[in-house]
Amino acid sequence: MEINQFLEQLHRRGSLTRVSQNTLRAYRTTLILFSKFLNGRKPSKQLAQEFIISLMDKRHKATITRHGYALRRYLDWLGLDNKLLLPTPERQLPDYLTEEELDRLLKKARTPLERAIITILVDTGLRIDELLRLTLNDIDWKEGFIFAHREKTGMHGWIPIGEKALSALREYLDWKKIKGGKSRIFPYKYGDIWRWLKELGKLSGLGDRLHPHVLRHSAAALRRLRGQSLEDLKELLGHKNIATTMIYASLKSKDLKERIKRVL
Repeated sequence: MEINQFLEQLHRRGSLTRVSQNTLRAYRTTLILFSKFLNGRKPSKQLAQEFIISLMDKRHKATITRHGYALRRYLDWLGLDNKLLLPTPERQLPDYLTEEELDRLLKKARTPLERAIITILVDTGLRIDELLRLTLNDIDWKEGFIFAHREKTGMHGWIPIGEKALSALREYLDWKKIKGGKSRIFPYKYGDIWRWLKELGKLSGLGDRLHPHVLRHSAAALRRLRGQSLEDLKELLGHKNIATTMIYASLKSKDLKERIKRVL
């Protein structure tokens, strides 16, 4: 299998269909599994479909569907028929932290760095790769905005950031002695953030629940519970399609219940 050539093309600079590092890792995982399934046989639509079927009793529908999307793209690159039948993923509400859990997590933060990461991610809903791209030029301290560089969707733009998050960022910058320039505010790797969050999750009693995307889900879910519209969440999270944001639609607004007057 020509896995490396396929992945290199997907990540080639200047490509109209360039994918993020996270997507690249996911595709590599899929193709390694598919290669083992092939066991020396040549890739084909039929074998790809058999591979998908073989996963049905072992993986969640959403995971199987992600594998299927990767295989469709790979088959298309090979010039083969890529019309695979995939299971419809169940749209379950993602895991998110309650306000009490979030408060507990912040109290266990050991450094200004950890406090800044948690506060900014929950306040803005940024993805980790978007956080790691931030420079001081991306912060509008006066108006309370940050610029989100969204490689995954291309939905770049200014989004609001609250005073608590800005305060945590100031504390981190003073601690790190960062004063200016175009260099990254957080000069770390995705794996560093993952490791710190796993450690904090255990310290705060959250076990293995805490991973980077949980904080993004928390940013959306806690706002939805306070009555934020799905359209506003779509803009904040940088979703291309409102259908992606609909995963939070089942959350019921507590604020709305309090605002509506009783008649009985």
